[in-house]
This record gives sequence, structure tokens and C-alpha cells, in this order.
Amino acid sequence: MSPNFFCVILCLLVAGPVDAAVTQKPRYHIIRAGNKMVLECSQHMKHLGMFWYRQDPGQGPRLIHYSNGVGSTGEGDVTEGYSVSRNKNEHFPLTLESASTNQTSLYLCASSESTARHGPLEAGVTQTPRHLIKTTGQTVTLRCSPMSGHRNVSWYQQALSQGPQFLFEFYENMQRAKGNFPGRFSAQQFRDARSQLNVSSLELRDLALYLCALLGHQRSVQTSLPCLEH
Repeated sequence: MSPNFFCVILCLLVAGPVDAAVTQKPRYHIIRAGNKMVLECSQHMKHLGMFWYRQDPGQGPRLIHYSNGVGSTGEGDVTEGYSVSRNKNEHFPLTLESASTNQTSLYLCASSESTARHGPLEAGVTQTPRHLIKTTGQTVTLRCSPMSGHRNVSWYQQALSQGPQFLFEFYENMQRAKGNFPGRFSAQQFRDARSQLNVSSLELRDLALYLCALLGHQRSVQTSLPCLEH
């Protein structure tokens, strides 16, 4: 019988612009079924809350484990076959005790100033459309509606084989920060906290997942542009 292998694909989410303050490794990994594997996640923002999620194809992210600080860990919704530890505030490794093919997934590490247990990442945020096919040269508009009471909204772009790249941050209708992207990208936030991302003159390199996030609460959902036609 031929050996069984499975693949782990990793990315990260943080409550703010994505930069060197958070690291996760390995980014991609193929391992023989039955072997042990450790996924490392580190943050240097002094955040107390750290979280591990897995996202299977066609599903939203599900919480595996979380931590509220050194020596504190808790279980999420999918814990079987996983363990975690928090010996230092900046480190929160996830261990796959005996890797199996049903653990092939996208794994997400998150950190937050808040120590409240977070539910599914998509909870509290509505983003439309979820999937979109457009022709190069056209304009696309993505909309995000946060849960009541939240005034912070950020936009990210995640291209294939890359981590999320920061686009825009808004607070109470004001743009607080902007990433290094072409002028074809623009966004705004309305008085009711809803936000809108616009990309004009679409190019093939715009093919990506686009994420709307509530800062400090680590909730986000995705819109994908699965195909750009010439």
C-alpha cells in the first residue's frame, strides 16, 4: 500500500495591518499520515488573546483552541487530534498529535488585545458578494456590514500562496490607514459603519481573496475572485 500524505496550508490574521509583528510557520507542509507536526505562531504585540482556526474547503473558519494568556488554554469547536500550549506570551504552537488526511486544511492563527473567546470568524460580519467572476478592465464593488456597535473596519487582500495584505482601515467614517496598493483600489465607510471596497480596471493580479475584518474582535469573512476573464 502506498504511503498516505496530507498537506497543510497556513496563513495568518491579526487585529491590524499584517506585518512582521506576527509570524506563522511553516507556511506550507506535506507530512506522512500518522506523524506528529507542530505549527508555530508568534506575535510581538503583547496581545493576551491568541487563537487557532481551521478552514476546510467550502466552509467558514472553525475555532480549534484559544488562549487568554500564559498557562491559559481553552477548547474550541474542533479539538480532536490537536493540542496547544502557551508557555510564553508571544508563542502559541498548535500540535497535530497524529496527522490524518481529514486534517488537510487551511490553518489560521490570530491574535487580539481582547481575551474573549471568539466564535466563527464570519460571525457578526456580512460581506457581499461571497464569490465573483469579472472580466479584466471592469470595476468591482465589495460590501461589508459589521455587527451593531462596531465602528472599526479593515480590508485585506490575500493572493494565492501569500498572507493577507493590508488595504484600508476605517474608524467612525474616517480612513485611519492605507496599505501600499495602486490607486485603482479605493474604499469608504458610511455613517452606519458599513464599508465598501472598490477595485477599478481589474487586472489578473487582482485575483485573490478579499477579507473584511472588525479590529480588536478578530472577526472576518472573505470574498473571492475565482476567475478573471481576458
